Amino acid sequence: MADTIRRCARNACIRALAWLTGAALLLSSCSSGRLDESRSAAVPARDDQAAQSPSPRGPILHVLAPESRSLVALERLKARHEAAAGVRVDITRRAHMKDVLAEVDRGVAPGGIAYDAVVVPNHVLGRLVESGHIRSLEGYLGDRTPSENQRFDPEKDLFPGWWRATSWYRNKPYGYPFLARVMSLWYRSDLSDEEEADAFYRKYRHPMNASTTWDEYEHIAEFMHQPENGRYGAVVVGAPEDALWYRWTQYAHSFGAKILDAAAPDEYGDIVVNSPEAVRATEFYVKLLRFSPPDAAKYTEEDALRAFQEGRAATGVMWHDLAPRVDDSRESKLPGRYGYARLPTAGGKRVTLLETDLFVIPESAPHPREAFELMQWALTHDVQLALTLNGGFSARPSVYKDQAVKRALRLHMWMFPNLIEGAVPTMMIPEADQIARAMSAELSRVVRGEIAPKAGLDRMARQLEKMLGGKARLRYPPK
Repeated sequence: MADTIRRCARNACIRALAWLTGAALLLSSCSSGRLDESRSAAVPARDDQAAQSPSPRGPILHVLAPESRSLVALERLKARHEAAAGVRVDITRRAHMKDVLAEVDRGVAPGGIAYDAVVVPNHVLGRLVESGHIRSLEGYLGDRTPSENQRFDPEKDLFPGWWRATSWYRNKPYGYPFLARVMSLWYRSDLSDEEEADAFYRKYRHPMNASTTWDEYEHIAEFMHQPENGRYGAVVVGAPEDALWYRWTQYAHSFGAKILDAAAPDEYGDIVVNSPEAVRATEFYVKLLRFSPPDAAKYTEEDALRAFQEGRAATGVMWHDLAPRVDDSRESKLPGRYGYARLPTAGGKRVTLLETDLFVIPESAPHPREAFELMQWALTHDVQLALTLNGGFSARPSVYKDQAVKRALRLHMWMFPNLIEGAVPTMMIPEADQIARAMSAELSRVVRGEIAPKAGLDRMARQLEKMLGGKARLRYPPK
């Protein structure tokens, strides 16, 4: 009976691995030209019809956003909206999101330009609302009659619940989710054969496939760990940057832990960052250093991505919107060699961290109604499809049913709708980015071994208590 069970499990594993390997080989055999063809079909280099039309005489809409592949696609398509709406759209790019936020906080751009729309991460929504920097969309939602060029319904056209979860603050709408990102588990799909699958089963007594629990994930990381060959079973980040806070938050949720025990991302609750579940999540994260590159305790997110692109990392938890860069032959040595799966769990529900880049309208916007119409257009199916084909991920389900995505032969695109079940949005209280910075600094000390996980989390709990004043109480007072 045991042999029968083992053979069945092995055969199931082999079938799964064969599918993954076949998909990986198919993807890797596709030239970058095929991807470029799909991009050019959806994102033309220029819009000839718009180019031949006279320049719009209406207002100039100034937009501020961080540099991204999706922004390039939007800039290529903007002539369509300009021609239809009688406006001109001028997009100012900044290298990093932090540069965008610094400019928003100053309230004025270099040269005195007043922006009509800005792209920001949803975790800063509370701070921007409370500081009076952005305006509610309530006045534009009720009396609009969208044209074909701007037809978009945030309640019906986005993944269920995402608009309110990421774009509302204290029962008012403030933005639209221009791009979405979730965490996913990355793994090399080209490293396993029947012999290795048998060896793995004999050692761990479960099939070698995408992990559903963190224990199973640790087994795969250990089995894949071959430092003598320059390959490491896992990769973590440890540098004191927001990327570390995001990852810790993902692991914490997967272990049933939180920072604040709040019912909604824009609400306060008891400080539980040092709960027993949070301690276990942190201890597990630190334990993965055993299977990571020797200097991983200092890794930034870019360092972790580079480890995947160079084939030094066999598995890891990453933002899924970075997957196009590991599958791009212009950046990566192993395009098409990685699979993507939902995050494991410590025993409860499987969850993934969700963050969106929002289009918001500054309070000082000279042309707020025209900016709202631009936002409506940017969330239409055709625009969101183009952004997705160019390397972003849309909050519109219709995009992933489109034949252009199905023909794109990029596994990371197909997988996105399968990764989002149990999506949990990042916190959006006004102190969110302050909490992220403070926790990143302390978590980095924990990862580097300067302080034990429990002691580090206790320190964070005390910092949050001071930072939040009387808005939250300690549930687990440090002794």
